[in-house]
Amino acid sequence: MRLTLGQQIIHYQQQRNSNNSQLLCDRIISRGIIHLIQRQPFYGILLAKIDRINNQRLQSPFSLGWYQHKIKLEYNPDVFAEWINTERDLLFWLEHEALHLIWLHPVRYPRANELTQMATDIAVNQLIPIKVQNQVTLEQINRSWGLSLIPNMNSKVYLNQLKQFLDKQQGKSKDKRLVNRKIKHVLKRKSDDHRFWGSESQVSRQAKTVQLKRLIKRSYQNTGAKARGTLPGRVHEQLQKLNVHSSINWRAYVKMGLGSVPFGRKTSRARFNRRQAYRMDLMGTVSNYIQPVQIFVDNSGSMGDQEISFLLAQLGDFLKHMPVNVGVYDFDTEVHVLEHYHANNYHQLKFTRVGGGGTCFQCIFNYCHQHLNTNRNQLIIILTDGFGEDHLRYYGFDNLLWILTEPKTKFSVKNVRGQLISLVNDPILRANRGL
Repeated sequence: MRLTLGQQIIHYQQQRNSNNSQLLCDRIISRGIIHLIQRQPFYGILLAKIDRINNQRLQSPFSLGWYQHKIKLEYNPDVFAEWINTERDLLFWLEHEALHLIWLHPVRYPRANELTQMATDIAVNQLIPIKVQNQVTLEQINRSWGLSLIPNMNSKVYLNQLKQFLDKQQGKSKDKRLVNRKIKHVLKRKSDDHRFWGSESQVSRQAKTVQLKRLIKRSYQNTGAKARGTLPGRVHEQLQKLNVHSSINWRAYVKMGLGSVPFGRKTSRARFNRRQAYRMDLMGTVSNYIQPVQIFVDNSGSMGDQEISFLLAQLGDFLKHMPVNVGVYDFDTEVHVLEHYHANNYHQLKFTRVGGGGTCFQCIFNYCHQHLNTNRNQLIIILTDGFGEDHLRYYGFDNLLWILTEPKTKFSVKNVRGQLISLVNDPILRANRGL
């Protein structure tokens, strides 16, 4: 007879010193994630999409870390055996790590310390209905330190309040060690090890952010509508900020019909229905086409790193919906031709900033006129804040789509051609700007 998950955990504790303890631990985690998918599908799907790795240096059963440019779920089999005694314990810590991912904590707090650890843990623990012994809680910190931290706030609010409190305590206390003992007393409670959130510092923060947002979005899309409805309200609010739905309806904006690259099929009365050819009232299908696509990304000094990261996320979404090979160019006062590349999927995008000078839109059309003149109907997408010159010479390149991070009214170009889309009210862009 197959053991229950709780029985399997007890069996593992008895076999923890065996040669295959790591394999046994990994199997229990896999089964725990399956249980989590049944309990709260979005969290389980999110954890199922990332790889796991054994980290013997970990001081908790689970944590998150960066390895080979990817986020991974870390676990320590020895600490697992000490902390995880029941199925409830396991599900609590799995939900705990999933919520850290949803709030992007591994990229927001890469330099972990005692205060960020407390702030992030009390923020996510409030969202977990399961309670375990000795967990870090808002009530416990309020009681121990005589604070009045408000429930259901985000980690940034808690971090600022904790810093203010400790600054006052250090100002009053002659013995700094007394304040440090207060912090360590709280951290004697069970908290996951955040030291590896900042690993792989050579990978840019914006690249990590885009990767996590894409992971969250894919997991949400793979979660059924009924299961989405069971998520806590604060999780829904966070997902709205992360913009799990596409900011741009690419299918609605990208022009079809004149290109040479097939893009699925569309209905047409010019063809018979192949399944029921005798039914003249039924439409058939013909190939749909999209023009070749060139994408220019503004890397001028007026564009912050977060804005560029946000626009690259839009580009990633474009490649998801439009399975075509696109040319990607960075520009400021010139098109950086040597750094241009081609991509047909999200993983091929490069997050290295190029340039940083002023903004010149004319250099885009000068380049197209000199090097892409064989097809003036190809689609040109320009990702920018919209601050540049006021008059342009287009050389016949009119199939344009401007994606702006500022309002259309602030767009500098007066003789506009093509279509304008402003993302100024997008929740994630507003969150990046602290609005």
